[in-house]
Amino acid sequence: MCSFVEVRLISSEVHTEANRLIADVKTSTILTKEVKSSLALSNSWDTGPMKREDVDTLIVSDVHLGSELCNAELFCRVLSGFTFKRLVLNGDIFDHLNLEFEVKTRHLREGKQPRVKKHRLKKSHLKALSLISGLSKPENNCEVIWIEGNHDEGISHIFSSLIGATVHNEYMWEFAGKKCLAIHGDQFDEFYRDHINLVEWVTWVYQALQSFGPKTTPLCLYLKNNSKHYTRAINIVAEGAARYAEKKGADVIFCGHTHHAEHKRIGEIEYYNSGTMQSAIVSCITLGEQGFRIHVFQEDDGFAKPINVVP
Repeated sequence: MCSFVEVRLISSEVHTEANRLIADVKTSTILTKEVKSSLALSNSWDTGPMKREDVDTLIVSDVHLGSELCNAELFCRVLSGFTFKRLVLNGDIFDHLNLEFEVKTRHLREGKQPRVKKHRLKKSHLKALSLISGLSKPENNCEVIWIEGNHDEGISHIFSSLIGATVHNEYMWEFAGKKCLAIHGDQFDEFYRDHINLVEWVTWVYQALQSFGPKTTPLCLYLKNNSKHYTRAINIVAEGAARYAEKKGADVIFCGHTHHAEHKRIGEIEYYNSGTMQSAIVSCITLGEQGFRIHVFQEDDGFAKPINVVP
């Protein structure tokens, strides 16, 4: 158990890092004042052949800012492909609280570089924060909802003021006569809940792998994608979410966490998962005149190319 002094020190370090990040965003090459509409960050994010679609709500999850695998540029281009009144950030917007990896010099051979190098959020990650911050400006008439996930627990309350978001553990609203509930989904992941120490250790190893840079990206993606299948998290989360939605009186429930975009009906509940923004193929969910839809995009010559829409 941490002592009072240790807790005070941890709190001080967190707020110092928060202030540094705020300063970084303010000096980012794309500033929030450049936002010209609820989804257009000046002309910096050209949507190319993709025509902007007007929807009521856009739901994204598992962006994992701070991770080497985060596809922040594609995330920004996807957001810029829509206009909307509500943006739901459904958990794991940040990957971790430690926005810098510590330099490891122990057992370092003479003349060799540190195995793990310090880093801060990449410019593209700062631009993503700047874009979200701009969307939350009153003149853009866009409500930004941040739902805590297992990766950004404790971070959301620190940085929510930075991007103008209201923070929730879960969020319920009504659309087209349906009661909608958004929750990250880790609450229903039995493996994560029952093996928290193992999960934390694996997470540490996973983050260390990412610090080696792009050369470990294929391995990291393989481990991330297959870990959810190995623990059967995809089905377990969906089934747990459906039971919870029924208990809460919701008709539709939206989750993230599994990084597996899908829609299925479980009993009387419509279950949706928004997938992830942490790979070359990303996904999001929209609520609009055409109903509830999952949109899948891939990076194509610097643009977000739609490759599938799932009702």
